[in-house]
Amino acid sequence: MNTKTNVFKSSVLIFVLLTISLCWSTSLYGDFVPFLGEINLTAINFVPEAWSSCCYKNSLLSIQRHTALFSLMGNRFGGDGRVTFALPKLLKNLPEGHPSYTSSNLFRYILCVNGYYPKRDGSGRISDRAVGTIILTGNNFSPYNAPTCNGSLLPKQTFPQLFKVFGYSYGGSGNKFKLPNLSKITPHKCKYIVVTGGNLPNSNNGPIGYTLGTIMFLPEHHYKKNALKHWVKCDGRGLPIRGHESLYSLIGNKFGGDGRTNFRLPDLKKHNHKNLNYYICTNGIYPQRQ
Repeated sequence: MNTKTNVFKSSVLIFVLLTISLCWSTSLYGDFVPFLGEINLTAINFVPEAWSSCCYKNSLLSIQRHTALFSLMGNRFGGDGRVTFALPKLLKNLPEGHPSYTSSNLFRYILCVNGYYPKRDGSGRISDRAVGTIILTGNNFSPYNAPTCNGSLLPKQTFPQLFKVFGYSYGGSGNKFKLPNLSKITPHKCKYIVVTGGNLPNSNNGPIGYTLGTIMFLPEHHYKKNALKHWVKCDGRGLPIRGHESLYSLIGNKFGGDGRTNFRLPDLKKHNHKNLNYYICTNGIYPQRQ
């Protein structure tokens, strides 16, 4: 069998897998679909459907079962590159959230293994994410040419929507503004990218379409004057169980609270970055168990 035939068959296989994956993911998430290789921090007590934990050494996946994901990540994080490949091990990158528990009992990093295939070129945009959304990824390229959060300068004229969200909060002046520099906290061989195209984030609701318990950076410049409906700062505050039954069923009272009438959110204030605060999704999609 010649090389062209092998390449054609491989391409057909990836296309079929991507079609099945996208249809399945859309039915699970609705309009919002995470992309393959996207990494989320979560406080829930299990790994949800379509995701895999990337905190431990034995996070090996079959190349045959995850052909599309392997084409994005390769075996940079381990595996033999013929039969298996590894997910990044991010156990040491987990934040501390409570003095009585180890971080691995409180949080987990999860990587999307069943989502849409991100484009390598600059066309399209990252699903329905709002401008300024910061995403961690383990892929070997930046989807849609999304810039990396490394403190670089961007021209206001080229990224007017992003400037409305970030302003000069992270530096810059005149016609240029800086992106946040997350280089020091970025896990090895991963990258934080920022969404530059799409709609401005709703300053009343915050990012929509995420699963309950998801934790992410939100720019204080845009949200500081608003009490968000779907996201709450990770500042250790207490919430009543009544009215937050779904979230409580996922995280319990491991961060504090009596577990009868109230529970607490994680306190990640010391992990906040300059003008970026950790928020937790309190009103979103209920994650499905595997």
